[in-house]
Amino acid sequence: MKNIQKISAILFCFLITNVSAQTAYTKLVGGLDYIIIAKGKGELIKDSTFVKLHYIQTIGDSVFFNSYKQPTGPVLNFVQKGRGDINDYFPIFNKCRNGDSIVIRLNKDSLFRGNTPPFVKEKDEVLLKMKIVEVFSKKQRDSIFIDDAKKAAEQKAMADAKKMEEDKAMAAAIGNEDKVLQEYIAANKIKAIKTTSGMYYAITEKGTGELPKNGQQLTMNYTGMLLDGTKFDSNVDPAFNHVQPFTFTLGVGQVIRGWDEGIALLPVGTKGILLIPSPMAYGPSSPSPVIKPNSIMRFDVEVISAK
Repeated sequence: MKNIQKISAILFCFLITNVSAQTAYTKLVGGLDYIIIAKGKGELIKDSTFVKLHYIQTIGDSVFFNSYKQPTGPVLNFVQKGRGDINDYFPIFNKCRNGDSIVIRLNKDSLFRGNTPPFVKEKDEVLLKMKIVEVFSKKQRDSIFIDDAKKAAEQKAMADAKKMEEDKAMAAAIGNEDKVLQEYIAANKIKAIKTTSGMYYAITEKGTGELPKNGQQLTMNYTGMLLDGTKFDSNVDPAFNHVQPFTFTLGVGQVIRGWDEGIALLPVGTKGILLIPSPMAYGPSSPSPVIKPNSIMRFDVEVISAK
């Protein structure tokens, strides 16, 4: 489909760029000039119908708008009685059919109300170059919108169902790992608090600052390790070759979920421990050879600042 649209755009551009200055324009009642450079099929377009079209707007050699390059695609117009001024091009639709390509020459003086920009030269023409790609009634348009809304609702329902299944799987995995975490907490005599999501945190040295807020940029010290004590990253251990403080924005998904949730519970200046079940860490992924899939993680952290 994209290739077909691209070919259509190339053919359209070829046609409109080969309309010579000597080409005979037809003058519309009201004074607007237009020419149909490629004819489509079917009946003439009637008022109170909808027209989907691509268009390129140019002034001289400069392109000011090109719908072929817009992600939204063709532009939707409702054909109705126009404004009646000299640049009103809506009546031209009544002389066109589906598939027509049209060049419309606008009146510069009227368009710019006598204040023509300095970059517009006297010889420059202001052109609208249109390609009609679809014509349909209000009833057909409403049907299209209803179908689109139905598809969107179905997609949302599928996405919601998928998320529900993922949440159930995550809750089950966190529940399965809870016994391991409790045994680790007991063996290491950590005064930990369990959150509703299933992770644990402990404050080892409470700071005097406020709790961080989502959207703030936090500066941290940290050491990450597995429950067997194997370190996999740190910005305070020179062995990992990056001893500068770590910064991130809280609550926007820049870090693992366990960090976004756990760090928000630690006032600025606090040192603490985060014990994070694997679904709230990297899950089945393995970002490092040291980290096996579905690894529970411990982070010793310090919240230096929040701005």
